[in-house]
Amino acid sequence: MPSSAICDASVAVRWLVDDPLSAVAIDARRQYDLIGPWLLLSETANALRDHVKAGSLPVDLARRHLMGLPRQVEMHAEETLMPLALKLAVERDHAVYDCVYVAMALTRAAPLITGDARLARKFADLSGLELRTLQTWKQ
Repeated sequence: MPSSAICDASVAVRWLVDDPLSAVAIDARRQYDLIGPWLLLSETANALRDHVKAGSLPVDLARRHLMGLPRQVEMHAEETLMPLALKLAVERDHAVYDCVYVAMALTRAAPLITGDARLARKFADLSGLELRTLQTWKQ
C-alpha cells in the first residue's frame, strides 16, 4: 500500500501538460496516495489557464483535468494551516499559498512533492520537512 504525500500544483499540472518532468510527476502519482489543500484546485486552474492562453492546451481538456483532480488527490480544507503558513511565509520570505503545502506536510508528517525549484531551495533546510523534488526524483 502506498504511503501518503502532499503534492502541489507544480506536480498536478505536469500530469496533463507535456514537460520534461511530466513522467516523473506521473510516477509520483503512482507511488503515493496524494493529499493536497483545496487551494490546489485554484492554483492548478490558474496554471492551466496560462497553457490554454498560450495555445498549448485545449480549454475542454484543461477543464476535464481540473474536474478530475479531486479523484486523484484527496483534498482537505486549509484554514487550520494558515497560521503556520503565514509564520513560514514571513520567516522564509515566500508566498503564503506555497507555504500552505509546507504547513500541510509538516502537520501531517508527510513528504511534500514539488516541481517548484524556488520553493525547494527556500525550504530545503527546514527541520521536520521531507521534501521530494521532481528535479531530483529517483524512479
